[in-house]
Amino acid sequence: MDAEARILHVVPRIVLRGAEVFAAQLAEALQPVSRNLLFPLFGPEEGRPAAAVRVVPGARPRQRVERLTGVDPGALARMRLGLRRLRPDLVVAHGSEPLKYLSFADPRSRVPVVYRRISHAVGGPGEAVLRRLFGRASLILAVSGGLRDELVRDLGVDPGLITVLPTSRKPPPSPTPEARASLRAEIGGDPDRPLVVWVGRMSPEKQPGVALQAFALLRSRFGPCTFAMCGDGPLREAVSYAAESAGDGVRVLGSREDAGAIIAAADLLVSSSRIEGAPGVLVEAGLAGTPVVAFDVGEVASIVRHGETGLLVTPGDAEALAEAARRLLERPELRSRMSAAAPTVCAQFALESIAGRYAEAFGELLGPEGDGLRRMASATAPPEPGRPAADEDPREMTHPPFPPDT
Repeated sequence: MDAEARILHVVPRIVLRGAEVFAAQLAEALQPVSRNLLFPLFGPEEGRPAAAVRVVPGARPRQRVERLTGVDPGALARMRLGLRRLRPDLVVAHGSEPLKYLSFADPRSRVPVVYRRISHAVGGPGEAVLRRLFGRASLILAVSGGLRDELVRDLGVDPGLITVLPTSRKPPPSPTPEARASLRAEIGGDPDRPLVVWVGRMSPEKQPGVALQAFALLRSRFGPCTFAMCGDGPLREAVSYAAESAGDGVRVLGSREDAGAIIAAADLLVSSSRIEGAPGVLVEAGLAGTPVVAFDVGEVASIVRHGETGLLVTPGDAEALAEAARRLLERPELRSRMSAAAPTVCAQFALESIAGRYAEAFGELLGPEGDGLRRMASATAPPEPGRPAADEDPREMTHPPFPPDT
């Protein structure tokens, strides 16, 4: 039997959005041909991972010393111990923070690292430190051509080190009319009112407060509708407080394992981010056939086609965001055309279309352990990853994907 590669996917935390969702889904997709683990740097978890993959336990909250030094000593020690005990053949850093901790934990580069670049540079001392760490990566995977160009032009990265592999998601479940109505009722939506959703990390760059402002304007112009906000984060308390003052129709749902189903059941998804790479939540919306209204930032336009699958507006303009949403809610025929077009436009981002390309990139970095990954990449139809029973927690599976001493 061929040796299987041991791949460690490092993420900041276990949350149900962003890079963490993709990391879990990719790990699951690669599981038939490699052994994968999800390694969170920090805790606590915000629910179960987004796919059937084991999680390395023991992550703790950030310590105060990180504010002074930029590095949490507990997370660094955990990373060092994990590399020593888990003995991965390859480590994937899903974002800049995992790359930082991997670089400090393994300064002699004993383990090859793939860095997945998912967002644009924002400047500041953190970016300056990260620039010095790019050379630690054996391969950098940029989720868009724009991010690749920024790495080369502005950050001085060798273009030969970079491969563009787009963001990806598993398609959300397609709800029956009955399931759609039931879910909308469960989250407090009026069956006679449109449902608008916002899904993301409740953090400053996602601007959930701006989304609330846009909803207030939308309601004053369109009429009664429901605005459901899914996600958690440092601004959760402030958003909940603001929602209480926003009047009828706002539902702050927190982190939801069924966020994809909520997106699929919605009439419209709103994105208010001021900084983005190629956001996976917009891919989910496209695959579900849910039109999008979003600020035109980062690589959003590569996922949402203006006028075809959604509407893009000037970044930071809450009034323009509300007006675009009003236009779509008042024109169901336009919304219907966008809904029909979106799955075809976003099919290129479906995980079943992308996983083989990641398997190829990883397999090329490995020796005999990468044979299974290379076979998966060359197959015309990648194998469908198995899933545990609905009541089985993947973190409690008995078969160890890594050596027994883990």
